[in-house]
Amino acid sequence: MEEPRQVIVAHPEAATPAPAAVSTPSLKIPKGYQMLRFETPSGLWINLFFPHHSRAVGRPTDGRLLNGNCIRESGPGYIHFGPNSCATDQTVALLMFALGRLRKVYPGTPPLVIGSLSAPGGGRIPPHHSHQNGLDVDVGYIPVRDMGLKAFKKLAPSDIDFDRTFYFMAVLLSTGKVKYIFVDYDLQKYLYSAARNMGYSDDQLGLIFQYPAQRYKKKGIIRYSPGHRDHFHVRFTCPEGDVDCVE
Repeated sequence: MEEPRQVIVAHPEAATPAPAAVSTPSLKIPKGYQMLRFETPSGLWINLFFPHHSRAVGRPTDGRLLNGNCIRESGPGYIHFGPNSCATDQTVALLMFALGRLRKVYPGTPPLVIGSLSAPGGGRIPPHHSHQNGLDVDVGYIPVRDMGLKAFKKLAPSDIDFDRTFYFMAVLLSTGKVKYIFVDYDLQKYLYSAARNMGYSDDQLGLIFQYPAQRYKKKGIIRYSPGHRDHFHVRFTCPEGDVDCVE
């Protein structure tokens, strides 16, 4: 298998000024790379550089993946199980960046369990209907202690660390490249509470969460979808320049 292209370079900057007031030097983006600029939940401004050799084509439910970036079975802070390990360069870069921030802010976090991304060339991977064009990734909820998990497991709410789990989600959300995060409805209230404790306002919570609206209400980025009691499902937006990608 081709070596993963997990080459990401982050340039942190002072977080005090508002985005419109930030004056940054001209940054040269290397050929074949893209850059995202965003503020992490900790208030750190990041210029994130990552390769862009992959292409997402079509929809997550009817698409394919060209030149996908495939992650290893394990790496610093995570374990991946299953054969479907590939995604767009953007998906892999953001996933690994968020994992790095989680480990930085919460040292000692148990390894994150990562499940299906996409097949190397995309397309249907039963039993999933989505995961076809490199924009989707399944991630296990983070347990309160290291249970030695190597696959998804349905944990009792008391065994889930919702602060760490939401922080990981929040880093992804801060990039502006997350379209949806699908979770079990009954777990949303715990994530909602963790977000409020982190300092998110009512207005922000209303934009992020479906909860406390009913489970089939189409609102929020974090929303209910059946089958997500033992893991959550992140769907990213199309990478810039992937003109045949449809979200």
